[in-house]
Amino acid sequence: MKSASQLGALAAALLLSACAVAPPMQDPKPPLPAQWLAPLPHGGQAASLVDWWQAFGDAQLLALQAQAQQRNPQLAQALARLSQARAQREAAGALLAPQLSAQASAQRAKSLPSFQAMGSGVAQLQASWEMDLFGAQRAQAQAGQALAEAAQAQWHEARVSLAAEVAQAYLSYRQAQIAAGLAAQDLEAAERIERAAAQAAERGLVAPAQAAEARVQLSEAQVMAATQRALPGLWLQSLAVLVADDAAALAQRLGEAALPQAPQFPVPGVPASVLAQRPDLRSAHQQWLAAVFEQHSAEAQRYPQLSWGALLGEGRLRLDGQTLKGSLWSIAPSLNLPLFDGGLRKAQSAAAAAREQEARAVLEARWRQAVAEVEEALLTVQKSETQVAAVQAAISQWQRLDAVAEQRARAGLISGLERAQAARQFIAAKQGAYELALARSDAWIALYRRLGGGWSQEQDS
Repeated sequence: MKSASQLGALAAALLLSACAVAPPMQDPKPPLPAQWLAPLPHGGQAASLVDWWQAFGDAQLLALQAQAQQRNPQLAQALARLSQARAQREAAGALLAPQLSAQASAQRAKSLPSFQAMGSGVAQLQASWEMDLFGAQRAQAQAGQALAEAAQAQWHEARVSLAAEVAQAYLSYRQAQIAAGLAAQDLEAAERIERAAAQAAERGLVAPAQAAEARVQLSEAQVMAATQRALPGLWLQSLAVLVADDAAALAQRLGEAALPQAPQFPVPGVPASVLAQRPDLRSAHQQWLAAVFEQHSAEAQRYPQLSWGALLGEGRLRLDGQTLKGSLWSIAPSLNLPLFDGGLRKAQSAAAAAREQEARAVLEARWRQAVAEVEEALLTVQKSETQVAAVQAAISQWQRLDAVAEQRARAGLISGLERAQAARQFIAAKQGAYELALARSDAWIALYRRLGGGWSQEQDS
């Protein structure tokens, strides 16, 4: 049997050779384009997405954002997963430290051959420590740290996604309120047109087909008005789910207001520097690191393990009226040399290597998908900005034509039928303008989400 000094010398030699098993740390991030293909807002100056929601200038939106962050059940689930990952990280790190336990026992009994009563008691401290020669435990602790950081990034991703969904639901609710009001105005104008056409047909001033066409248009306006009246309630329900509130109380609190517009923000031109702040990429990167460390831990399990155990205590024995007592102690190194396990450790190491390859592929795919998502969002923003600019110019013309029609109607130069037709045209133009305004805000919110929102790696709970 080897002495303690021999085991110590062997442990030193093993420690010197342990550095041969080191986890690969090459980042699997794929080559990225040097610049975006889509045009950049504001020429691609430095972007700042922190507190972007305040730039909307809408206190109700900010209040809903805060309420959702506090109450949303899905976000609470993400936070609970973060707490679990942090606890598992602490548990993995605790295995690196020596383990100390206290034990105490007492016994009173009669035994053969004398059938004399005997009492005994022992109190002792036990300590153990695995030296982790090849870093199996250290790798597990590092894997736990990486998984905790991945869970934190997932929590931030959930926060960014929730903020975007709340904003989109709120803006859609405001647009639906406005659209419902415009649909009611359009219905009123369609009713005026139908009545005027019916009277004109009775007098023989217009053909019966024209009066029938007016009735068809009235039916279409009635259907559209009914549809638009239902939409605010649908969006309100979606918003209530996101912020975990009662829909009726939420409707009373929100009331009616104008449709806020999403503010612009600049986007830098280098994809890698922008995408680095996306929490989903951060999470995928940390999960890959965890797989790397787990692979190292599995590989290290194939090598010798050295541990130390120590015991210190006191024992007491009472027999036939006499008491014997004394101290107990021991210290013992233990070396475990895996010789044959039927290929178990080798298979576990191969499985860990496969998981690392899978995590690497997932990370590479996430990077490439992120580039495509931002490119698509940039193109959508560009399209929406162009459309809104064109519609705003057209709205000014429609407003001028509607004002002219009102003046001519008051002067008796056009009939009430013609005035109502001009009013419907202006209402339709306003409806289209509000729809495009909402689409523009949705495009900016989607870009904000694709860029990772206001999240940063240093941000914590």
